[in-house]
Amino acid sequence: WDFAGEDAYSAVVFAKGALCFEQCEDSDSYVEDLPELRDAILGALLGLCSHHVAFRDCIDPEANVDIQIRNEQLALHRALVAAAAARQQLMPCLLAFPWRTGLMGDKRLPELVRFLRETLDSGSFPRWSPFLQSLGEEVDEWRREVRLFA
Repeated sequence: WDFAGEDAYSAVVFAKGALCFEQCEDSDSYVEDLPELRDAILGALLGLCSHHVAFRDCIDPEANVDIQIRNEQLALHRALVAAAAARQQLMPCLLAFPWRTGLMGDKRLPELVRFLRETLDSGSFPRWSPFLQSLGEEVDEWRREVRLFA
């Protein structure tokens, strides 16, 4: 999140590039710890929708803020992640990940399910401004992409 400048789109672009990267074993720039790196990046990507990321910069997380406002902030954060996933067509990359043979194996599958649920559920907000209308359309696109591969 820090590396991506706390920007959902940048984080998804970085993660997709790292997860889809193919290297040749005879290359001079062979990365031996690529499986570990990919697993760490996958874990970070799948955790982007967490409240820890969404409220990381809250000055006073214990402040008496109405729960409805916090829920709206979290939904907006998750919608931004979903929109970034749609713009990057992330679903084929997620499906191409070696879930059974990867470093963590299928232990990350519950995280994937949570990520998909949180991003798919994020578009239910009033679309009263051009920004929210555009964001909602991108979340709808993400839903279509996920359904295409489901």
